[in-house]
Amino acid sequence: MKKKWMTGLICAVLAASLVGCGGKPSNEYITIEKYEGLEVEKAEPPEVTDDMVESYVDKALSYYQDRVEVTDRPAQEGDTVNMDYSGSFDGEAFPGGTDTGSELVLGSGRFIGATEEYAGFEEQIVGHGVGEEFDITVQFPDPYKSNPDYAGRVAVFHVKLNGIYQMVMPELTDDWVKENGNGAQTVDEYREEVRAGLAEDAKYEAHQNTVNAVFNALLPNINVKSYPEGEVEKQVEVLKNQYSAYAQVYGVDLDTFIENYTDISKEEFIKQMQTAAENYVKIQLACELIAEEQKLESDGDEYEKDVAELAKTVGYDDVELFKQSYDEEMIKRTVMQEKVAAYLLENSVEPGAEDGGKD
Repeated sequence: MKKKWMTGLICAVLAASLVGCGGKPSNEYITIEKYEGLEVEKAEPPEVTDDMVESYVDKALSYYQDRVEVTDRPAQEGDTVNMDYSGSFDGEAFPGGTDTGSELVLGSGRFIGATEEYAGFEEQIVGHGVGEEFDITVQFPDPYKSNPDYAGRVAVFHVKLNGIYQMVMPELTDDWVKENGNGAQTVDEYREEVRAGLAEDAKYEAHQNTVNAVFNALLPNINVKSYPEGEVEKQVEVLKNQYSAYAQVYGVDLDTFIENYTDISKEEFIKQMQTAAENYVKIQLACELIAEEQKLESDGDEYEKDVAELAKTVGYDDVELFKQSYDEEMIKRTVMQEKVAAYLLENSVEPGAEDGGKD
């Protein structure tokens, strides 16, 4: 299984002292109205089923597929084809409609699909052989987010098929397991290895969901007086960079990603980032206050034990490697966050239960 990112809210260390306010922890930035007796539903990891194990095994095998060139038949659905193509409207080439050496899995739905009058791009590649050149006619969907000017228009693509390839999945054998497993020597051992890994993943996901539930329950109880200068803006920039990196996976910039891969406007997207950044800073401030009031900070041997536990939680057996993989300050903040979340959960109540906490 893969290492897991520390995705929880990280509590910043702030040099703010506690000031009494009717028994409610407070500083120049926030007052926490209540943090014990919060209603929190603890997430439980799902049972790992045989179907889940087999699905993981199939995906693992697919990563090791062999690419085999096909020369004795025309292209069929499921094949990968290499092609050159050029598109035109009424004989005039249009921007973005030409490429060379493009690879496409037939049936993946990546290219223009079928309409009432025209078959889809990929459907019309099926049946052609290597070296063939041919024209296909397609109709852009309406609406067409990527370029509204193309919506509903009929285009002709001239296609040259350079190659056809079939991906052949390896057979699950003891030899394959020995080479690609994580210590297993037989197929049965490998399946048990996968089951154990999936159980750990499920446990981690349930833990993260519980942490999120804890802090979501805390948020309405945090009254903000003011935000530390520049902190919200810094978190907005962090979120923006994260989404920009995500957009690059799709080969587009952030604006294009928002337009084509979300169901909200750019203005709403920015508004949601602002809200998320503000909530992040609220939790940072609240974690520090609660940790100080309840004396949850750790140092020395206790801190090293907490770091080792955190490393295990995110999938590291080697604590030193974990320390090398993350900034020291980030680790300290996350240790604090985990301790605060554990305290809040221990002092929470089940949703609908009588509030047994104290203000």
